[in-house]
Amino acid sequence: MTEMTIQKVAVDKSTIFSALEELKQQDARFITITVLDRGEELEVVYHFEKGKEIVNLSMITKKEEPLESISSVYGVAFIAENEAQDMFNLKFSGLNVDFGGKMLKVESALEATLLKPTVGERPPTERFYGKCREECPAMVNIPKYLQQIVDGDPEGAYETIVERAPIPAILGRVCFAPCQTGCRQEKKESPIQIRLLKRYAADSMGSLRRAVERRPSTGKRVAVVGGGPSGVTTAFYLGMQGHDVTVYDKSGRCGGAMLWGIPKFRLPKDILQDEIAAR
Repeated sequence: MTEMTIQKVAVDKSTIFSALEELKQQDARFITITVLDRGEELEVVYHFEKGKEIVNLSMITKKEEPLESISSVYGVAFIAENEAQDMFNLKFSGLNVDFGGKMLKVESALEATLLKPTVGERPPTERFYGKCREECPAMVNIPKYLQQIVDGDPEGAYETIVERAPIPAILGRVCFAPCQTGCRQEKKESPIQIRLLKRYAADSMGSLRRAVERRPSTGKRVAVVGGGPSGVTTAFYLGMQGHDVTVYDKSGRCGGAMLWGIPKFRLPKDILQDEIAAR
């Protein structure tokens, strides 16, 4: 059986409709839209099937900047665009929603809104994460920080990692990397070296202290017993919530089993201490 090939085409507001018209002439079938959060921007990807090929039109747009609906070319796209409006706060101008009045629309709906529940509350939308992220015990947003590295933004990747795992230089050396087991690339070849890329992002930042925006003080004091990786992580996030945290460890210093249970060639002690101190 012939495998589908995938082609990604970068477009912008000035070129997307010429690309759409070309796909239409080639009898390409619209599949769906995906939206990827790129920090201050969104990547909107329109997916099409053309014979044995998947064509993805990729467009970068500022958040809250309206896009022109493609429903004037591919009418069925209004369904995906309508969902994107609700899930990602995207705005589409010129959204073709009525098809000559043949589609059901609730009386209270806005003109540019279709396919809303006619009664009761809207059912929850189930969203799925990438398998690599699901396998990560900390649920780090792996696809996001990998893309940031590809885009030449290791600092942004570092910030993304620290949102869920505050010791990336350590994890980039000793984590057992279950994310790589879940990597889709493993089906064809070897998985993406996610752990090494985490290490790259952390090492690019050196031992710089992270500019943390703590919440206002709650006036509460919390004691964390044990200065191992779990204790350090717990103390870090409690501190970000505005609590006054003290870590107690019988050895008198943080690090736990990482100090004596991991060889120096795997985890140099200066890197261990610098990263813990930077927290």
